[in-house]
Amino acid sequence: MRTGRLMEFEYIFNPRSVAVIGASEVDNFTPALVKSKIGKRLFLVNPKHKEIFGKKCYSSLLEIEDEIDYVVIAVPAPLVPKVLRD
Repeated sequence: MRTGRLMEFEYIFNPRSVAVIGASEVDNFTPALVKSKIGKRLFLVNPKHKEIFGKKCYSSLLEIEDEIDYVVIAVPAPLVPKVLRD
């Protein structure tokens, strides 16, 4: 029973895919993720860029057709409500 409950959180602790909304070339977070083992299933979102660190950059979360387990929101506070609606 306990193992079953833990499996419900597997996608949080070991996500199969991650999206970073507000990805940037100047933060320390994005390049670390690109170089990590999740890099192959990492989706970068920033409407100001077509590509970051050689990875395609989407202008909106809605453009990503794959299933995403975990989303990091790294945008200014006034933009968060729009991100959450998307």
